[in-house]
Amino acid sequence: GTATLAGTPAAGSDGTYALTITAANGVSPNATQAFTLTVEEAGSPPGTDDTTYLPLVLSD
Repeated sequence: GTATLAGTPAAGSDGTYALTITAANGVSPNATQAFTLTVEEAGSPPGTDDTTYLPLVLSD
């Protein structure tokens, strides 16, 4: 299956957040993916860096 993580950050919540998503189907081991979410102040130009984006794939 697939899932979407979505939301609108509150004013003043810019910063860097560490997130970990865990998928479980009742059979060990669970699948986990850790990543960093960066929230920038509204109106900020997009940053340019060497961030690597990894796909998150959830399957049964």
